[in-house]
Amino acid sequence: MNFRVSRRWWVSIGTTVVLLTLAWVVGTALAQEPGPEGAAELQEDVSLAAMVADKINYQGRLTDSVGAPLNGTFPMQFQIYDDATLGTMLWDSGTISVDVDQGLFNVQLAVDPADFDGQALWLRINVNGEWLLPRQELVPVPYALSLRPGAQIVGAPSASDGWVLKVDVNGFYPLAKAVSASAATGSAIRGESTGGWGVRGFTQDGYGVYGTDGGTTEGEGYGGYFTSSNGVPLGGYSTAQRSFNNNHAAGIYGSSENGVGVVGWGENSDWSGIGVFGYGYGGAGGRFMTYSGNIIEGWQDVNGDGFNLQRRFRVANNGDVYADRAYHCGPNYTGTGADGTIKETDLEAAPCLVDNSPADFAEALPAAEGLAPGAVLVVGPDGRLQQSHVPYAANVAGVYSTRPSYVGNGQFLGQDGYVPVTLMGLVPVKASAENGPIRPGDLLVASSTPAHAMRAGDNPQVGTVIGKALEPLEVGTGEIQMLVTLQ
Repeated sequence: MNFRVSRRWWVSIGTTVVLLTLAWVVGTALAQEPGPEGAAELQEDVSLAAMVADKINYQGRLTDSVGAPLNGTFPMQFQIYDDATLGTMLWDSGTISVDVDQGLFNVQLAVDPADFDGQALWLRINVNGEWLLPRQELVPVPYALSLRPGAQIVGAPSASDGWVLKVDVNGFYPLAKAVSASAATGSAIRGESTGGWGVRGFTQDGYGVYGTDGGTTEGEGYGGYFTSSNGVPLGGYSTAQRSFNNNHAAGIYGSSENGVGVVGWGENSDWSGIGVFGYGYGGAGGRFMTYSGNIIEGWQDVNGDGFNLQRRFRVANNGDVYADRAYHCGPNYTGTGADGTIKETDLEAAPCLVDNSPADFAEALPAAEGLAPGAVLVVGPDGRLQQSHVPYAANVAGVYSTRPSYVGNGQFLGQDGYVPVTLMGLVPVKASAENGPIRPGDLLVASSTPAHAMRAGDNPQVGTVIGKALEPLEVGTGEIQMLVTLQ
């Protein structure tokens, strides 16, 4: 018997197929940090009753060779191909029994939604062992055309805070995606706006936007990458109040497990090429903190290629400051004006360095063992410093500094066999009144009391004066402030 089938596709057929695929990949996800895909199981209590079935509805009319409608139950088979005549079979229903009444039949085909990705498809039908020709092309209903590759959905939202396309995911799916897209090259998802936000994310307690670089090539990928032709490629703003759990209330926060939390790079070679710029209107322009490392480090890229790097400056975590070269300070300030030109301005002279304790200039020199701060020191026969014990000693060198403000030969400071000897400045000194009471302004020289200074008297020999007393000592021995002025 020769069969004829005339087909009818209800509007619900195309929309069911195409929207079914979209329903699986779009929605609103609960805020949670992304984790490895496939690491969590679906909750058993989530209801799937409201999900669209993965079926399409096919209706046709079955007649004999002369056009008379048929009645009864017939074995039928349906197959989907990607070509009108040859191609690859993508899906097969197998043989199913279909009821026909006055020639009309209706069947639901449990197709694979993944096959309906915008490619052209054809349906091949077998009735009672006879394959019908030609294959029937599966075409979408009109509105389903807006969901095929390259299509557009255009329109205005119903309100100022509305949407053109909205998708929701119901239930608890920690690893699900509201929208999923992939691309071998180019952009998987692109957002564009002429006056608003190209892409905007919001979360109550998680991450508004979360990016991950999972590449295998070291230094090639970015979890997030931003560029700008005229503005700021990456901006951050926070209205949060500082609290125990949010100590910084940061506008931008960077963290790295094994590297650098935040890197800034300025490529211009002139004054505007700043890698990182900080500004504080009422607070610090930059704040640096460390647990065990240096608080600040300054490095030079000697050749500009990132290979020959030399550390030139550092501030240790105890507050010590180290610099490879000179410190420049003076009344003439040279700076950069707003127009980028170099300007020099004469300012009122101000202190270059300020020490909140009595300051002295010292030199770390080889010395004998057993010396104490405040001791008067002389140069011994072997060139090493030792405590004085001869009155009016002409080989006097200075005083063992209690707390030197500036030290030459600093690499030896704290090493055995070296002590800081004050050559100039204010320093505590051991003193003796053996040559009479000491008055402020008296010249001081070495005394017979080991390591002590005494009043010099009139016309001391050149080369014997250590300094001038700033405090009195009436009798005995003690410690007074002295201004070191070797004469």
